[in-house]
Amino acid sequence: MGENQPNGAAAAQQPAPTMQLYREEQARLRQMLDKRAAIARRLANIESEIESKETAYLDSTPNGNIIAGFDNYIKGTGAAAQRRKAGATEQNRVFSRSSISYRPGSEATTPGSTPASHAPTPLSTSFKDGSGSNHATPTSATASKSGKKNKKANEEDSDHDSQAPNKKRINFGAGRKNQGSEMMDHNATHDNFGVQDYDTLKPFEILLFELKGCVCTQLAQGIELQFIENCPCLRRCVPFTRLKVHIYSNGLFDDCLENKGSWLLASCIILPPTEAFSRLLRVMLPSSIAPSGFGADGTLVRGSSTKLHASRSTPVVELLMMTIQASKFTPEVLLSAPRRSPGVPNPSGSKVLYTVSAYSFESHNKTAQTRVLDVESGHSTLLYEDQSYNDATWISDQEIALLRSGEKGTTSLVLGNITEPSVVKEIRNFEGSLSSLKVKRLSDNEVAIALCVLTTPSGAMYNPAAEKKQLSSGKIYSSLFVRHWDTWGNENHNSLWYGLLKKEDQSYKLEDPGLVNALDGTKLQSPVPPFGGAGDFDISKNGLVFVARDPEISPAIYTKTDLYFIPLKSFTETKPPAPQVVKTSKLRGYSASPVFSRDGKKVAFTRMKSDQYETDKPRLLLIPDIFDLSSVQEFYETEDGVGGWDARPEWVTWSKDDSELFVSAEEHGRAKLWKLPATPHQAKDLPAAIYEDGSVLEAKLLGDDGNSLFISTSSRVENSAYSILDPVSKKSDLVSSSSKHGKSLGLSKSQCDEFWYKGAEGYDVHALVVKPSNFDPNKKYPLAFLIHGGPQAAWMDSWSTRWNPAIFAEQGYIAVMPNPTGSTGYGQQHTDNIQNEWGGRPYVDLVKCFDHIEKNISYIDSKNAVALGASYGGYMINWIQGHELGRKFKALVCHDGVFSTLNQWSTEELFFPLHDFGGTLWENRTGYEKWDPAHHLDQWATPMLVIHNELDYRLPISEGLAMFNVLQARKVPSKLVMFPDENHWVLKPENSLVWHREVLGWINKYTGIDKAEDLSVRQK
Repeated sequence: MGENQPNGAAAAQQPAPTMQLYREEQARLRQMLDKRAAIARRLANIESEIESKETAYLDSTPNGNIIAGFDNYIKGTGAAAQRRKAGATEQNRVFSRSSISYRPGSEATTPGSTPASHAPTPLSTSFKDGSGSNHATPTSATASKSGKKNKKANEEDSDHDSQAPNKKRINFGAGRKNQGSEMMDHNATHDNFGVQDYDTLKPFEILLFELKGCVCTQLAQGIELQFIENCPCLRRCVPFTRLKVHIYSNGLFDDCLENKGSWLLASCIILPPTEAFSRLLRVMLPSSIAPSGFGADGTLVRGSSTKLHASRSTPVVELLMMTIQASKFTPEVLLSAPRRSPGVPNPSGSKVLYTVSAYSFESHNKTAQTRVLDVESGHSTLLYEDQSYNDATWISDQEIALLRSGEKGTTSLVLGNITEPSVVKEIRNFEGSLSSLKVKRLSDNEVAIALCVLTTPSGAMYNPAAEKKQLSSGKIYSSLFVRHWDTWGNENHNSLWYGLLKKEDQSYKLEDPGLVNALDGTKLQSPVPPFGGAGDFDISKNGLVFVARDPEISPAIYTKTDLYFIPLKSFTETKPPAPQVVKTSKLRGYSASPVFSRDGKKVAFTRMKSDQYETDKPRLLLIPDIFDLSSVQEFYETEDGVGGWDARPEWVTWSKDDSELFVSAEEHGRAKLWKLPATPHQAKDLPAAIYEDGSVLEAKLLGDDGNSLFISTSSRVENSAYSILDPVSKKSDLVSSSSKHGKSLGLSKSQCDEFWYKGAEGYDVHALVVKPSNFDPNKKYPLAFLIHGGPQAAWMDSWSTRWNPAIFAEQGYIAVMPNPTGSTGYGQQHTDNIQNEWGGRPYVDLVKCFDHIEKNISYIDSKNAVALGASYGGYMINWIQGHELGRKFKALVCHDGVFSTLNQWSTEELFFPLHDFGGTLWENRTGYEKWDPAHHLDQWATPMLVIHNELDYRLPISEGLAMFNVLQARKVPSKLVMFPDENHWVLKPENSLVWHREVLGWINKYTGIDKAEDLSVRQK
C-alpha cells in the first residue's frame, strides 16, 4: 500500500490545498459542465425543430407519394403495403435522424428511432437520483382561479431534474472486480455473461444507436458522467430511471442485429471489457431499480453470441446486447411519475425554483423535493428533500424563504440559500397553519411578506393540535354554507397576515410586532375557500390587494366576490387601515387574480358580471391608480356590455416596464398566452396569441430586468415543460421537458388529433382525440367516448393525473373527447347555451359526434364503444342510459354523477342550480323535471359502473347509491365503487390506482380488451 502514498519531498514543495482552492476548482468545473450542457441542450432544440418540420412535411404529403421518414415511417398506401411486406430499409431513411446511421451499401437493417408504441417504464420515484413533483408552486401570483370545478393541474419532473448534484466518475480503464456482483472474466464470451436476478429487473425503453470511433478513445480513457449525459455524440438519451445514456456508431453492429419485434440495447466496450461494462451496467442499473419496480410484465433477457467484422479499425473485444420488453403507459406509471410545479425565476433570471413530488407504490410513501434549475445549462440541483418544506420563495438572487411544518400544528418561517442548502435558519416559529407565502423586496435589507393563516373568530392563529377535545360532536348552523366541497363549516376562517423581514449579519429577522392580521375584525375571508390560494392576493410596497366574498350576503346563493385594497405605510403597522372595496357597479360576480404592476401603482384583475353564474365571462380590468379606487377601466368594453374580446382571461403577468400585459385565456381546447397593451385606451386591437401549443400554466418574467418570459406548460402527452418565450418574435426555447415530449412515458405528439363536426343547430363543435402509441390506420380500434364535467368546462390539451385520455389510448382505445354546448373556450355564447338545456343541445351534440365518428373515421370501431363521464359528465351518462344513444355503447362508467335533477338542492353551492335550471325548485319545477334522468329509468339497460365518494358534498353519495339500486333492481350488470375518504375527485394515489383498475377492467371486459396483466396494477 506504500506505493499509494505521496512523495514527502514533492509534497512539501507544493502549497497545501485549501478550501478556497477547492471551491475555485469546483466552480470552474461546474462552469465547464454547465457550458457543455447548454450546448447540448441547444443542439437538442435544433433537432426537435427539424423533427417537427419533417413530421409536418410527411403528414402533408399526398397518399399517392412514397416518402421515407426518420422513424422508418413511409407515407402513402403503396409504401405502407411495401413496409408491411418487407419492412423499411436503410434507403428509406432520408432525414436527420437516419442520416446518423444511413449506409447505402449496408446489407443489414439498423433500427431507427424508437416508435412511441414501445413505452418505457418511467423512473423510479425514490429520489435517490434526484427525481421530481406535482404540487404547484404556491408562491405564484398567477395562480389561476378558473371557476369552482377547475383546479390547476399538477406538473411533472424533467429529465435533468433527476440528476444528483454530485458527479460520479466512470472509469472505462482496467480495474478490479467488484465483490458481490457477477462479472465476466477478461476473456469471457457473451454467453458466459450473467446478470444476477436479471428477471427481477424492470423494463424500460431502449433506443439502439451505434458508437462512433471518435468517442471510443474518450470512453477508454475514462470520462465524467456529465459528459456521457450531455456530449453531442451521446446525448440522444435513453430514459432509464432518469439517467440518460445512449451510444451511436458507424456500422459497428451490421451482423449483430435481428428484427425480433423488440428493442435492443447494444453496448460496445473497448479493452478491457470486464470492468468497463460492469461500470456502465452499474450506472444504467442503479440501486433504485428494485424487484418491486415498474412494469411487472417485462423481462430482461440475455442475448446470444455476436459476430463482429474482423476488419474493424476500432479494437472491439466484445459486444453485449440486452433485449428488453417495454411496458405501456399504465395507471401505475401515471400515478408514480414525479410531478413538477411551475417554475419561478430568481431576480437575475439565472435560476428557477420549483418543487417536485412523487408517490412510490413500493414503499407506499410520498417524497417531496425543492429544487433549483440553472436556466443556461438546464442542470437541476436538489435543495431540500423534506415534505415539511412548502412555499419556497425567492427573497434575493440566492436566498429563499420557506414555510416548514412542525410538530403539534406549528409552522416555522425559515431562510435558505441555494449556495448552501444544508444550512437552514429558522426566523420564527408560529402556533398555527401558515401557507401561500408571498414576498416583496423593499430595499437591499428589507423584505415585506404576506401569507395566509387559518384564524379563529377572535383574530388569533388557529392551531388544531392545541384545541381542547369537545365533549359533543354536534354541529349547529343558522346560515349557509353548512358544508363546502368536502368540509363541514366551522367558525375558523382564512385570513391574510403581513410582516417585515430585515437583514442583519447575513441573516433575516422578523421585525416587531411580528405577523399582523390584516383582516382582523372585518368578517372578510381570503383566500376564498375551497380552492383559493396565492392567486387571491398580491403584495406591493404600497400594501395588499385581495379578493373576498361579500360577508353581508349568502355565499351559497351568490358568487359576489369583491376586490379590496389595504394601504400600508409600513409592514410593521400594528393596526392596519380598514380594507377599501373596489366598486365595479356593472360587474357583481367573481373577482379574481389581482396583481400589482411592477411599480406597485396599478392593479390588473378580472371580474364577472353575474352574481349567480360561476362561469360567466371574466372581464379584464385595470385600476390605473391604486390610491384612486373610483376609477376602474375595462378592456374591450362595449356599450351592450358583451365585451369586444370573446375570451375568458384567467390570470395576468405584467411586462418589465408595465407597458404590456400577458394574459392566459382558453381557445379551442388550449390555454393560450396572449399579449395586449397595459391600458384599455391603447388596447384598440384584440390581443395577439404569443404561445398556442398545449396549455400555459404560468408565465413569469425571466428576471426583474428581463424581456423574455419563463413559461410552464403541459399537453396531452407532456406532463411538464419549461421554456423561454420571446413575446416579440413568439419564439420559444425549451429549457426542460419532464418527459422528452412524452417519449420517456411512451407517448408522442403524433398520438394527438382533433376534428370538428356540425352540432345540434348546425354550429361547429370541436373534439380532441388521443390514439394508441402503436396506432395503425389500417386497423380498427374500440372507442372510449369521454364526456367532461362542469358542465361549463372543456377537455384541454393539457396533462391530468385523474382523467388522462392517454391511459385509455394505451389500453387500445381511440379516446374521443368532444366539447359540446356548455364548454368553455369557444365563445361565451357556446358556454351560456347550456342554461335550461342540460339534456338538450349538449346531448344532441354528443349524438352528432358519435354519428360523425361512425361515418367518417374508419379506424374507429363504433360498434365496440364505451362512454365515461364524471360530475356533469356523469349526469350525461345517466341521461344517455335512458335514451337511444345508450344502446350504442357496450358499457358505461358514471363517476360522481347526478341521479335526479330534483336533488340538486342537496348540493352546497346553490347558485349553480339557480342559474343552470332557471330558478328555484319550487318556482321552476318543470325546468328541473324536463332534464331529469330519473324520468327514464325504465330504459336503463347498458352495463354500468357507478363510482361515488362519501366526502362528495357537491353531489352527495345518495346519488350514486340510487343509481346502483336501480341498476341492481333492473338486473342490469353493474358495480359500485365507493371511497369513504375521497371527495368529488379521487386524489389519493392508492385509491386512484384502484379507481383506474376498476374503470379499465370494466370497459375492457365489455369491449373484449383483456389487458389486466398489462396494467401493472397491484391486486391487494
